[in-house]
Amino acid sequence: MKNVKPNSTELQKQNTAVQHAELGRIVRKICGKCQKLLPASSEFFCSNTHSHDGLYSVCHTCRKQKLKRIVGLTRCESCLDLKGNDNFSLSKKVCNSCRKDNGTEQKAVISKSEARLLGLAKYFTGTPCKRGHVAERLVSTGHCETCRKLRKKGLLENINKPKGYWLIKENVLNEAKKYKDRPEMKLKNNPAYVGLCKLDLCVEAFPADTKPNGYWTVERCFEAAKLYGDISEFSTGEHMRAYNMLCREGLITEASKHMSRKRVRNNHWTKKSCKKEALKYNTRNEFRKFASGAYSKASDESWLDEICAHMGCGYKASDTVYIWKVAGFCDLYKIGLSNKRMCESRINIVAKSHGYKIENSWAFTVGVESAYMTEKECLKFGRKAKVAKKDGYTEFRHLTCKQLNELLLKLENLK
Repeated sequence: MKNVKPNSTELQKQNTAVQHAELGRIVRKICGKCQKLLPASSEFFCSNTHSHDGLYSVCHTCRKQKLKRIVGLTRCESCLDLKGNDNFSLSKKVCNSCRKDNGTEQKAVISKSEARLLGLAKYFTGTPCKRGHVAERLVSTGHCETCRKLRKKGLLENINKPKGYWLIKENVLNEAKKYKDRPEMKLKNNPAYVGLCKLDLCVEAFPADTKPNGYWTVERCFEAAKLYGDISEFSTGEHMRAYNMLCREGLITEASKHMSRKRVRNNHWTKKSCKKEALKYNTRNEFRKFASGAYSKASDESWLDEICAHMGCGYKASDTVYIWKVAGFCDLYKIGLSNKRMCESRINIVAKSHGYKIENSWAFTVGVESAYMTEKECLKFGRKAKVAKKDGYTEFRHLTCKQLNELLLKLENLK
């Protein structure tokens, strides 16, 4: 008999076995599925000629479970039928059809944005689609999964309206009666809304809704002006866009000839009357919008900070004045305004934006009513510092030790 030379793979296995025998120890290997440390032998791992050690990366037990899950059969505990394992979800003993019938399959509600962040292909909101299906939707298109399957089978044509259906005036107007306004119609029946816009029926279908761009022509503005007897009501009422249009065209005087005007006498807006008027409003925006005369007078005379002190700082509930020292500088400080909860965060944000480090900081809660004016008084101390034009750059000051002590003492007395 001729001697058959072993191939390179067999030689590698023999050399590995000889090396292991020479070392006199048992070589162990970790299963890639169950993560168990087992002896690296054919008793625990199947042979694989393509791997470097001649063995599969998965042990016998895990490999048998995988094959059973793919080609095996399992008996359902609910219907007691013997079905293929592809009809079962992993680690479930009830088939998918029984779980749906029994209502045991509950889908987790997740929004489209959350699903996109998690890298999921589908999301579920629990709300029906425009055809009434409560099913998962695709993240890429937002389409209903049930509609997609029906479209694939060619069964969706019976559900959709025929071509050109939403270009008929009667059909579009009848559909528009089901919705409160245009945004709701656009959300729930976009094809009908597109037909509504193409036929230019938005004003007829939703007369009380916001008018589309280009609706307010000069003729319509004059018609809207006839509905009002006072120009202040016209400027702040439902037809405010018509008023603004007439102002831009320079026709407001002609359109408001029949209206009465509430004029104040000369020198009416004194500091006392402006303050009385400002007490009616909670923000400066409201004060400027509804009492423009008093606001303009107060702005020209620099009374705004004083008469608007009760308004705080607009939408913020600022009640804390803070001071912090910039590390590496002997006399550079930052004075600012925030609320008690966000004070520390605000200090860190400003310091980070300028690339400074904080050496020391102080915070004084003085109340919403006086916080704004207190900050203005504090900024009068010291000399304005020249720093980069970033967040809060106008509130950096050079303060001496004496000025700093006076400022801290003043704030301590206001607490």
